[in-house]
Amino acid sequence: MSRRLQRGAALITAAFLVVGLGALGALMVRLVVFGSEESVVEWHSTQALHAAESGLDWAMHRIVFTSSPTSCDDGDGTDQVVVAGRAWFTVEAEDITLHGLRICRLTSTGKGGGSAAAALATRQVSALFMP
Repeated sequence: MSRRLQRGAALITAAFLVVGLGALGALMVRLVVFGSEESVVEWHSTQALHAAESGLDWAMHRIVFTSSPTSCDDGDGTDQVVVAGRAWFTVEAEDITLHGLRICRLTSTGKGGGSAAAALATRQVSALFMP
C-alpha cells in the first residue's frame, strides 16, 4: 500500500513541476517580448534625436550659405527627410538681437518611426547661433 501512495505523491510532484516550469517559461517569454518592445522604442527615440541634430546642422548651413543678411528664417524647414520612411525633422528659426548682435534661435524637432504626420518618437533640440 505504501508504494501506491508514493506513486500518487510522485504524480502530484510532477504536476507541480510541469505547472511551475510552464509559468517560468511564460514569464521568460513575456520578459523577452517586453525587452524587444523597449529596444524598438529606444531605436525610434535615437532616430528622432539624430534627425533633430541633423535639422540644426541643415539650418545652420542654410543660414550661413543661403540666407539674407537680415533674417535667420530663410525658407521651408518643415518635414525634411533624413532617412526615407524613418526619420524627419522640422526647424523653426527666430531672429534675436542681443546687445546689437544678430543671433538666430533654432529649434529642431526630430521624428522617428511611423510617418512624418504620426511619428512613434519625437525629440527636440535648440541652439543659439550667431552667423
